[in-house]
Amino acid sequence: MEGVTMSTILTSIGTFFTQVITWAGEILSLIVGNPLLLLFVAGFLVTGFVLGWVARLFRTN
Repeated sequence: MEGVTMSTILTSIGTFFTQVITWAGEILSLIVGNPLLLLFVAGFLVTGFVLGWVARLFRTN
C-alpha cells in the first residue's frame, strides 16, 4: 500500500459523505417540490408511527 496515506483515506471518506449529503438534499427537494409525493411520504410516516404504537400497546410479555 505505497502512497496511501491517512490524508488520502480521509479525503476519500469526506468526498463520499459529501456526495451522500448532496443526494439526500436532491431527494428531499424532489419530495418537497411535489405535493402528491409529499402527501404520500407524510402519510407513510404517520401510518408507520401509528401502527408501531398500536403494536407496542397490544404487545404482551
